[in-house]
Amino acid sequence: MSSWLELLTSSTRNLEPPERFFYWAGLATIASIVKKNVFLNRFSYVLYPNIYVVLVSARSGLRKGIPISYAKSILNSLDCTRVISGQNSLPDIIRDLSTQYTTPSGKVFSEAQTLLCAPELDSFLLSDDKALTTLTDLYDTHQHEPEWRKGLKSGREVLKNPCINILGASNEVLFEDLVKMKDIEGGFLARTFIVHESKRRTNNSLMWEPQGLIPRHELAECLKRLINLAGVFEMSEEVKHLYNNWYNEISESSSEDRTGTLERIGDSVLKVMMLISLAHSNDLLIKDPAILEEAVKKCEESLVGTRKVAMGQGHSEVSPLVSQVLKILIDHPDHEVQRVYLMRKLNCEPIQLDRVIDTLVQREAIDEPFRKRSANGRPEKGIWYRMPKEIYERYQKIKGEI
Repeated sequence: MSSWLELLTSSTRNLEPPERFFYWAGLATIASIVKKNVFLNRFSYVLYPNIYVVLVSARSGLRKGIPISYAKSILNSLDCTRVISGQNSLPDIIRDLSTQYTTPSGKVFSEAQTLLCAPELDSFLLSDDKALTTLTDLYDTHQHEPEWRKGLKSGREVLKNPCINILGASNEVLFEDLVKMKDIEGGFLARTFIVHESKRRTNNSLMWEPQGLIPRHELAECLKRLINLAGVFEMSEEVKHLYNNWYNEISESSSEDRTGTLERIGDSVLKVMMLISLAHSNDLLIKDPAILEEAVKKCEESLVGTRKVAMGQGHSEVSPLVSQVLKILIDHPDHEVQRVYLMRKLNCEPIQLDRVIDTLVQREAIDEPFRKRSANGRPEKGIWYRMPKEIYERYQKIKGEI
């Protein structure tokens, strides 16, 4: 059965923004419609499907603003939540959310529930070193019921039943300047889906109307069914067992992660599962394993973007390590080496090794990190790195010519 997300991404296939930009903009749109009306019982806390998404391009020109404008237009058409965009300081945003808001149609919103729409994230959050720290606190909305309080210069602001979603965009250079080490290691990055892309989906001069393009108001019409939906999500026993197996495997991984993303990926997958399910129907029972598989795939893809942002903090300090890693791989049997071995040999911080690996992968000097599988096909513990045979042979050729 096709979903609204498939409708969105297929209808925009002839537009230039990458498909994943539209996909994640669609997830943020759904999250902003349902707000805190649906949730998953985690027994020790309640998990709501609010998400933070940042579309990051390796260079300018990937048309990041178009998927964001789709989300904004659809939500404004549905008139079901606040949408905050334009240049803002976080204190101004908090002040706005603490007051009652009336839409042009006369609908009144008293609760602090919104989509923060930021086509240029660095200019959206006007200079404020504490902005991302505050947004980190607001993300875990179950901790702020029935309200969240903050003292400001203008007085104490109270947010009623807050539920914040973010859909922002930036490029690598600007985002690395916006996100400091305290945000990388302090939790903001761990709570944010970084959707990194380096090229357009297609080239289109837009001299003619793209084939199959669905008007935004029609896309909005398909989501009206979600506006009054409320209730608790449930999962079938099959999906529960599959999630449990995946969760245990990734929890037992020896991969170190100073951003905290892997520590939170379990809840991240559950949030995305709820949103993918809602893209299909209003049924609050998740029984199709394909929904879990899609959620895991999308969340694991976002880890690549998270790693790239984290790597941007301090590339120069790891340059000497790059040649050391190459030499170890060249001299090692089968030109494969385990992460824990490199950590011991290099005596470096985990995040430094991550930067080295990211650099070598982008240079295509090594393959993507992988986990070996046992005889029964299950992933073994430990991350491995491999130098492709053709790269090794190229090195040997160069060495022989010197």
